[in-house]
Amino acid sequence: MDRPLSGIRVIGVEQYISGPYCTLLLADAGAEVIKIERPGSGDPRRAMPPFVEKNGVSKAVGFMAYNRNKKSLALDLRSDEGKDIYKKLVACSDVVVENIRPGSMKKMGLGYDDLKEINPRLVCAFISGFGRLPGFLGPYSGRPAFDIVAEAMSGIMHLVGFEDKPPSWTIYGMADIYSGLVTAYGIQQALFMRQRTGQGQLVDSSMLDNMISLNESMIALYSAVGQSAHRGRPRNLYPRGAYKTKDGYIALNVPDNIIWRRLCEAMGREDLIEDERASTGTARAANAELPPPHHRGLAGPHDPGRCGGRPQRARHPDGAREHRRGHLRRPPGGGPGHPHDRRGPGRGRHPVRPHAAASVLGPHPSRQGGARPRPAHAPHSPGPARLRARRGGSPGFGWRGADRRLARLPWRP
Repeated sequence: MDRPLSGIRVIGVEQYISGPYCTLLLADAGAEVIKIERPGSGDPRRAMPPFVEKNGVSKAVGFMAYNRNKKSLALDLRSDEGKDIYKKLVACSDVVVENIRPGSMKKMGLGYDDLKEINPRLVCAFISGFGRLPGFLGPYSGRPAFDIVAEAMSGIMHLVGFEDKPPSWTIYGMADIYSGLVTAYGIQQALFMRQRTGQGQLVDSSMLDNMISLNESMIALYSAVGQSAHRGRPRNLYPRGAYKTKDGYIALNVPDNIIWRRLCEAMGREDLIEDERASTGTARAANAELPPPHHRGLAGPHDPGRCGGRPQRARHPDGAREHRRGHLRRPPGGGPGHPHDRRGPGRGRHPVRPHAAASVLGPHPSRQGGARPRPAHAPHSPGPARLRARRGGSPGFGWRGADRRLARLPWRP
């Protein structure tokens, strides 16, 4: 089946989450993704628990989540032979995505300027903590970063949690995942521009900048009126949050008086519509410490599913807070035809129907004290130091034989 990025070849010099998630999105859209990994060990997430075992092969769940639909090439980029193979791949590819430590590839003679000379049509995307675009480098540009660093420095952690508790992080990998998404969007714009100009370009994606963009409304609030947002207590709208019911919580948001009226009608509390203490979002927020009649009509004796029906009938958006099992049992949109209901190769559900599982590596540290279990290889595996990729059931690359296989790749002018 033809997909939007069918015919586009992507090289991923990637690890952990942000780069792999970016190339995952491109692969799901039809691009051919060749993931570059360290010989023998591969992406560090291959060795991070939890693991799942099937047919004698142990795989890391976190690695599987971000690496479906990809090929894998074990390549030592510090060796002359590895660099030569990499440059040949660059010459016949459309996109390079890189999220390793800033400056590492440049030191090896594989930076953007080097790659642009090999392939002027190449779109090169860098994901880093603080940006790498020449002319816009800051004092932190050379620093490595993890997702929680970007969350903290962007101010998002300051807004997550309760007023009387320390700042909290959102979900594991939020900055990585969002940066991967933004970078995939930038790559597609660059490919579109290449259709006009015939030239590739550099896409620079800073995790800090990306998370600041998610915090845009708080920046506007401070810049325009000098207000600082407070964790756990909105200043200009209320109610907003998760409210306890009989056996769970229901999430409500009341951004204006139209929705407030509908909520009051759903609760059977029309008297609150004209109450001065609840006349505006700011007034409701200022009086949030009063006994909470706002949601008492929904909380307590009801379960989330039953009480959720009444606001919906009154055209008020609401939703029961789901546990991890709940949203898998009842996916948005629901029903057996929903994409979340598709099981891919191996275990677990995927947000799209995968056409290939994550590639298989030989041994990795096991759960017991770092000891290496006996490797379980895919059929015809040449050995534990060679990564195995599967796409449509065919074997992938091992770096020693990559040069011969490159000769058979379709080359583009």
